[in-house]
Amino acid sequence: LLDEGRIVADGDTDSTLETYLADLHGSGPEFGEVLVTPAGTSDGEPITLHAVRTMDADGRVRGDFKSAETIIVEFDFTRSESIEYLRIGFEMVSAKGAIVFQSFHNDLSETLPSDPTGEVERLQAIIPAGLLNGGMYRIRPFVRRHRRGSGWILRVAPGPSLHIILNVPNPDYVASKRVGVVAPMIEWKSP
Repeated sequence: LLDEGRIVADGDTDSTLETYLADLHGSGPEFGEVLVTPAGTSDGEPITLHAVRTMDADGRVRGDFKSAETIIVEFDFTRSESIEYLRIGFEMVSAKGAIVFQSFHNDLSETLPSDPTGEVERLQAIIPAGLLNGGMYRIRPFVRRHRRGSGWILRVAPGPSLHIILNVPNPDYVASKRVGVVAPMIEWKSP
């Protein structure tokens, strides 16, 4: 990996990509919590994203998780007025830059009251245990209006990095590294 003609990383593809992704936002990966600066919001919009964090099921801010753990992605934001068709979400991005999945706060049902409180509001997305393979990931937050002709309110904002360690209930029969970005433990039966 070169930076202005200097070699900054040399090695296998995965470790070099991890080094590259760690430097995407200038200061390296921020594990667990990223405070979004005013530059990360759109001027004149009635919503401001303040922070994005990853936590365990007990509410502790963390960046390292075992694959068998639930991961909570939490957003702090304020709204100055009601926003019709508001969608708050994120993309989970792999170390190789692939979008693993995308999720919005209202995929299943609307979870925000229509009128803002004027206080910091909070939303949580729950990533189920046993979904992700071991490796490095990044949360890429965004905010948009979901309506034809409407654009992004916030598309490029820093998000926390995650390090997932593959752990399985039967380690003697599972390789330490599995192929793919998801690694669900699927139940098998002998009928």
